[in-house]
Amino acid sequence: MPEQKRLSLAGIGCGSRTRTYMKLAMEQKNRYRIAAAADPVKQRTEAVRDFAPEEERDSVRLFKDAASLLAEPRLADVAIIGTQDDYHYAPCRKAMELGYHVLLEKPIAKTLKEALELRDTARLLKRRVAVCHVLRYTQFYRTLKKIIDSGEIGEVITFNANEGVGAWHFAHSFVRGHWGNSKTSTPMIVAKCCHDMDILYWLMGRRKCLSVASFGELTFFTKKTLSSPRPERCTEWTTPVGEDPWDARKYATDDECKRWLGMVYD
Repeated sequence: MPEQKRLSLAGIGCGSRTRTYMKLAMEQKNRYRIAAAADPVKQRTEAVRDFAPEEERDSVRLFKDAASLLAEPRLADVAIIGTQDDYHYAPCRKAMELGYHVLLEKPIAKTLKEALELRDTARLLKRRVAVCHVLRYTQFYRTLKKIIDSGEIGEVITFNANEGVGAWHFAHSFVRGHWGNSKTSTPMIVAKCCHDMDILYWLMGRRKCLSVASFGELTFFTKKTLSSPRPERCTEWTTPVGEDPWDARKYATDDECKRWLGMVYD
């Protein structure tokens, strides 16, 4: 039986998601190899390189950003794009034009127009673009899908789902974090709820969606709602650690916060 060709991988934007996919790939070294990595933070590309077997690390090419990697001829079979939400469209399109197939972190793009253009480009160039809606592959949702498709609970008429975002995650992601301003990132209905919309679409198995809406306004996180003065920086508290829910120092003591913080910030 002929030996299976190893798929080569290039990471573009080497944050938590790309590093996770690269690490998982290296659990099957007979199927994948790491060819390149690009990120403005040098430690991230070095972390990706170090997932490779020791004897292959010198051959992994490291780049300072996506543009530098994509200025080269195609370096791998698959580009894993894990850049921030507002920078998915450009590297994905360029990667396809260079001949890469793409594993694209969600959301696909900032706008519907960009998403449809990527779809059309993939069809025209005959590229595969897989979007990382990972919930479809969890045992829980696969079991739920099987039950719905079997018809044993009858026809599904309505489906009520809630996305519970933890207080610390909301404060340090969607208020002061990477997704705190829709001018530089995507709004929550895209950044967070695209997972929910995808899983509902998949579970229901129906192509038609009548409407999608998002409602919200800035009410709680304003100066007038503060019951006591807050420091200028979220680490400059004089009260005991953890007394205020928005005290960023608790990341040093809270195991769940520390786990999440390491995925988002270096």
